[in-house]
Amino acid sequence: MKERGINFEEVKYIPQNLKKHKIKIVNSGIIAEKKCNPYVINEVGSYLQDNKKILIVLNTINAAKIVYENLKKEFPNKNCMLLHSQFTLADRKKKEEAFEDKNNNKNLPDILVATQVVEVSLDIDYDVLITELAPLDSLFQRMGRILRRYREDFKYNEEKPNVLIYGVREKEEEEEEIRKNVSGAGNVYKIDVLLETSKLIKSKIKSKNNKLRGENEKIKLVEEFYKNLEKENYFIEFEKTLDILDSLYSAESKHKAQKIFRDIIQISGIPSNKIDEFLNGLAETIDDMGTLVECYDRFYKDWRGKYKKVDENKKERLKKKLKNLGEFKRQKREINSKVFELIADSQVTYIRART
Repeated sequence: MKERGINFEEVKYIPQNLKKHKIKIVNSGIIAEKKCNPYVINEVGSYLQDNKKILIVLNTINAAKIVYENLKKEFPNKNCMLLHSQFTLADRKKKEEAFEDKNNNKNLPDILVATQVVEVSLDIDYDVLITELAPLDSLFQRMGRILRRYREDFKYNEEKPNVLIYGVREKEEEEEEIRKNVSGAGNVYKIDVLLETSKLIKSKIKSKNNKLRGENEKIKLVEEFYKNLEKENYFIEFEKTLDILDSLYSAESKHKAQKIFRDIIQISGIPSNKIDEFLNGLAETIDDMGTLVECYDRFYKDWRGKYKKVDENKKERLKKKLKNLGEFKRQKREINSKVFELIADSQVTYIRART
């Protein structure tokens, strides 16, 4: 950033006596043959018996849906929630009400199945994380949602690990295994980034009896992670893209930037299961607007009839009365606002790479 003329001050507070995460590495994926891996189901059942709250993070919405549906059937008596970016605004508001009590995680859903939305958008505190392989900094963001209530002077000392990372591989020839076992591999996240993460996890974490030696080690690992990526295609492409965006004043750079962003499709729409609710709400606002227009029409006809019959002095007073329609305008704005709010609450934006 400094090389690009961006000045910043780095502020670090690193708790020295905080060791919250005991990590277990699993080679297989959370999803196996388009179903939730039976091993994952067993792990979830075991943690539920220990009265633990479980956060499961997938890299794609489709994967999250599969795991959620399977776990809901396996544990019908438990509160299982699905959270991702393609819920409507109204649905997200309802779901996020479950996370409002930041001082007590007992009211949280027993199982929260989510995507990357939990990395930054929610202040939640779970006991156990089950996650797919993701870039190292993303994994640490996900871990930050585990035992969040402990900010310093705490050491996790239970026998069971409280972080399980699925789909970890370290050799280049295992690229296909990563594609097979990790949703979004090669699409959401570059393969070389996932391979580099796997290497660091195996060499730096698994070799230490699956324990992280404090928050300071996480920072050092992320720094090593990005340093290693400087040699990979991912970092080279990233630098090229930044160069293009930094020099958008030239016609050639604009053309290159357009090529980059043309590969992304953004579509807004209303989900099929929300259409009836949306149409009913829209019909109500149309009825309200119709009633308001009818009232205005009656008023205007009455006004026009009077205007034709009175002398010039009274016509001036009637003109002022016609201009002073504040209540009508207020109600019209209110109905318009309801329509816009209804659309905002009902629609979903889908963003995907062009294929």
